[in-house]
Amino acid sequence: VSAAQLAAGAVAAVHLADNAVTNPKLQNNAVTSAKVQDGTLTAADVNPESFNQTFWRTDGNSGTRAESHFVGTTDDQPLELRANARRALRLEPTRTPDAVNVVGGSALNFVGSGSVGATIAGGGTGNFRDEPFTNGVSANYGAIGGGLGNTIQADAESSVIAGGFRNSIRPQARVSVIGGGEGNVVQTNADGAVIGGGSGNTILGNADAATIPGGADNQAGGSYSFAAGRRAKANHAGSFVWGDSTDADVTSTRTNQFVIRALGGVRLTSGTTLSWDACALGLDGGGNIELGDSTSHGTPYMDFHYGVGTNQDYNVRLINDADRRLTCSGTLYATAFVPSSDRNAKENFAPVEPREVLAKVAALPISRWNFKESPNAEHVGPMAQDFHAAFGLGADDKHIATVDADGVALAAIQGLNQKLEARSQELEAENAELKARLARLEQMVRQLIR
Repeated sequence: VSAAQLAAGAVAAVHLADNAVTNPKLQNNAVTSAKVQDGTLTAADVNPESFNQTFWRTDGNSGTRAESHFVGTTDDQPLELRANARRALRLEPTRTPDAVNVVGGSALNFVGSGSVGATIAGGGTGNFRDEPFTNGVSANYGAIGGGLGNTIQADAESSVIAGGFRNSIRPQARVSVIGGGEGNVVQTNADGAVIGGGSGNTILGNADAATIPGGADNQAGGSYSFAAGRRAKANHAGSFVWGDSTDADVTSTRTNQFVIRALGGVRLTSGTTLSWDACALGLDGGGNIELGDSTSHGTPYMDFHYGVGTNQDYNVRLINDADRRLTCSGTLYATAFVPSSDRNAKENFAPVEPREVLAKVAALPISRWNFKESPNAEHVGPMAQDFHAAFGLGADDKHIATVDADGVALAAIQGLNQKLEARSQELEAENAELKARLARLEQMVRQLIR
């Protein structure tokens, strides 16, 4: 029986003795895979090491080299890994040879057409609360870590959403970040904006480098602005706005402004234990506090507002901290004011002529009036210009210091007392003289009667 006959199946295997046909007896390529009965070869019939350089083995390979052995494609087609027959990871080639798009998580997650170097690490679903919430990146080098329904839109290059639910970075908001939370939005052209988390927070368009660390319903609308807490609205460049838990807006009113709403009071403490408490100034546990610089004043200032919007009961402003100057408009309520009057803190003492002060007070015009910003609150008093002209006290002719008003009043009281005492002495002398004259008259009358 020739090998050719064996190869052609001319002799049945039952007519051959065991080991009758050896490898040298077989013609090259005489036995093909079609001639091998399915299931007749087992793992024991092959040498596993021979597969290391040909196939990827399920139990691992040895002797591989990263530069020549790989799992992947050699053309411009994507590579997918599946779990339970559904896509779990997709690697997409792009127009840039060394940048691929990585799409993990839900099979419905996507990278927009033409995007380069985008990444979706996971998350997303086709059915959550009976709605699809897929994650999508349409910007070059944008990245979404996970969560549901998060999107980075076109041209928002190198922006990141770490996770959360329904967060969005809008077109051209480059290198912006949303850390998580729900319903947070960085709007168009807000480059370098950051929302740490929270709910319903928004950085408005063109608010470059604005920050909202968290909280709820906050808004940063100016470049380099900061909003935190609840319903804080930092709508001006460089503004800082903090809102407490009150369900109402607290809003900046100018650039580079520091605004705080803290109805439980505010305390500022330095290393020397110097402190200020809102309640100590009669805020009744509430109020708005503004701290900052203003080019309109040219000096540092501190504002304390009580009330919301334009309905403020008072506005206290610290101008030029080095001079400890404090200006106030409106009505300031407090249980007591305790200004310093320590003799050791004073110098250049000079006597005062009380009766001269009294004369000037008597000549000082006193009228009834109201401040323009408070038309319904009337007051009685002198004008600062008249007071300054009469007494030459204070830093200017626009203000009357309470210490000066008190001092003038006390001096005038002393002058009035001196005047009354002098008049009293005159009246006593006149009375004594009248008594003496009356006594003489009575004596003369008695003599005439006799």
